Amino acid sequence: MEIDLAFSSRLGTGPASSSRVQLIKWEVLSLGWCKLNTNGASSHGSNKAVIKGLELVWKEGYHRVILEVDSLKVLKLLGDGDSGTRFSRNLIFRCKEILARCWEVSTVHILREGNEVTNWLAKYSGSLPLGTHVFDYSPSGLDTLLYADQARAVSPRMIVY
Repeated sequence: MEIDLAFSSRLGTGPASSSRVQLIKWEVLSLGWCKLNTNGASSHGSNKAVIKGLELVWKEGYHRVILEVDSLKVLKLLGDGDSGTRFSRNLIFRCKEILARCWEVSTVHILREGNEVTNWLAKYSGSLPLGTHVFDYSPSGLDTLLYADQARAVSPRMIVY
């Protein structure tokens, strides 16, 4: 009995916590919008990924962008810019400077399951040389996830709070 309670509490299903299952799927874009997703980047790396990504989509001529980040910390910093380190403040200032250009950028938090393709690409990037990579075709092994997005497949995620 004690083992069951400890195990269920650790999983977030016991009496000490609440949880629910959320169905998550990739969201189709409205016409004229593009998505920029920085999933898989570390905290400082995510800030740099946001800057490089925003610069890339600006250069490519996209002016209606949905910026998806998997880090609530980064999303908060983009919102209020309150950060403890000078390095982070400089990165956030640069991000906000780019966001202030004449374009429409919507920033949203996304769970990993909300864009499995980006998550796969983040892992795949470890096998590539350092630098920015733009693909004109899908790398081998990605097709199944692309088909799942096209079919509007959902992934369940246990949310514990």
